[in-house]
Amino acid sequence: DKTIIGADLQYRQKFSERWSGSIGLIYENAQYSDMMVADVDDREDDTIFFRPGIQYLFREWLMFELAYEYETRDSTDELFDYDTNTIMFNVNLAL
Repeated sequence: DKTIIGADLQYRQKFSERWSGSIGLIYENAQYSDMMVADVDDREDDTIFFRPGIQYLFREWLMFELAYEYETRDSTDELFDYDTNTIMFNVNLAL
C-alpha cells in the first residue's frame, strides 16, 4: 500500500525572442505500509527534485536547452536514500 502527497511548482520566463528559462521544484512524500506482513516496518520517503534550465530558440523548428537536475530522497530505510546530479544538453526539433 502506498500513499503519496506532493507539490509541483514550475516557473517559465521569456527573456527575449530567442532566450527563455525555466525552474521546476517537486516535493513528494510517500508512505508505504504492508498490511499483509506484520513484522515489516512501514517506510516513508521524502523526495525533492529541482531543475533549472535555459533554452535558446535557434530557428522556429529548432531549440537547444541546457539544464541541471538535482534529486534527493530521504527514506526511513537507508537502502532507499540517494542523491543524483545530472547536467543535460537537449536538442528539440519540431515539424
